[in-house]
Amino acid sequence: MCENGLSKVFCSDILIYGIDVFEYTSLGEIMIKIENDINWSNCFIEQDVAGVEINCYFEITPDEFLRHADDCLKKSLNKMDVINAVLNSKQAIDCQIDSILVHLGFDYLKFNTIMSIKEFMGLERSVAIDGENRKISFINQLGIAPKLLISQYRKIRNSLEHEYKLPTVCQAKEFVELAELFINATSHKWGVDMYRTFTIKNDEQQTTYNMYIDADDTKDGHIEIRSYRHDKDTRHRLIVASSELMYVELLSCIIKKQFDEIPRILGYNFPRENVNIQYW
Repeated sequence: MCENGLSKVFCSDILIYGIDVFEYTSLGEIMIKIENDINWSNCFIEQDVAGVEINCYFEITPDEFLRHADDCLKKSLNKMDVINAVLNSKQAIDCQIDSILVHLGFDYLKFNTIMSIKEFMGLERSVAIDGENRKISFINQLGIAPKLLISQYRKIRNSLEHEYKLPTVCQAKEFVELAELFINATSHKWGVDMYRTFTIKNDEQQTTYNMYIDADDTKDGHIEIRSYRHDKDTRHRLIVASSELMYVELLSCIIKKQFDEIPRILGYNFPRENVNIQYW
């Protein structure tokens, strides 16, 4: 534990491969130490590590729930077969959502108490949103789940769980297909179509200064920000924990590829309309 009570960052300077590495408890401390900064009006972003597959951390996977749902529709299609097909489809979606939350570094069982998520969603005060709806609203707000799929999911779920209506065979098949689409879409968004680690710099040769953002270890509940001064062989590092609003905001802009939001999130006083980031 550091002197200031923070356990997610180191307090001492260390030496790695002959390069001075300074670790800080806030981004402001890093900015004070760096003489040359990113020119956000003319910078480049380079992807270093592409997305990877979302792993399931539970004994039963979303795909297994989906197979059970599909098996139910291959039976006699009596009342219980239809209901079980819908319920297994819902479990597949819920399991996928919780797997995503774990993958993002959050405790899915304590989701409603995580302050960084409440702040991000504007839910600092108590609001009338149940746990499941809040989870799916969160991943939608992050940009992981397509709005159309979420709207269809809520419609069918409400019909079954709150209105106690028996779904038709066609509705059951629609829900199974919806669950499959949801799992595939969210897996692709996080696993394939995402910059998990990337470098922001002002010149191709990286002769002076660049910033490296590493979201490859989100399951461990942190994003790492490293800055480099190549002319002085210095590195500055900040580890942002999942309990911080900055962590959730960084996740959102990375997933949505809204990289012009990064200066604001990192505390730069730089107008968004003047941010110009090109892609390599």
